[in-house]
Amino acid sequence: MFESLGGVSSWARAGLALVFLTFCACASSKRCDRVERVLDGDTIELAGGPVIRVHGIDAPEKGQPFGDESRAVATQLLLGKTVTIEAKEQDRFGRTVASVSLADGKSFGAEMVRLGMAWVFVRYTHDPELIRLEREAKAGKVGLWQQADPSPPWDFRKSRRRKK
Repeated sequence: MFESLGGVSSWARAGLALVFLTFCACASSKRCDRVERVLDGDTIELAGGPVIRVHGIDAPEKGQPFGDESRAVATQLLLGKTVTIEAKEQDRFGRTVASVSLADGKSFGAEMVRLGMAWVFVRYTHDPELIRLEREAKAGKVGLWQQADPSPPWDFRKSRRRKK
């Protein structure tokens, strides 16, 4: 009933083919690479290129309160380490916007929000987990939430554009 080729039934070959195709489909949407450079708390460069803008978060800018701290935490978590990138889109600056997962499977963006080193970028995501983590960081006065009235990066960038 089941034709055998080299001792392997056609059902076994079909099963192996299905596993292979499933693996390839998953692997094609994700990419593993080493972080070569941390530009700031939400932007990295991979060893094989390109520049990645982390999806769902917005970290303080250089020159903004907690900008240096945010970059330092991102550097500690990412620099020289292998991460998994899942591309979402390209932004207007040509960067790949992507989810970034650490080696232990945790979301880098979620870690930055949990540590009070980034805001949830609600213009681009309404992820309930990120929103919960931000609420908890704010309530615990963690990281940038230690400030009396922290200014989000989108407002900081807007005010800098007005000054030019």
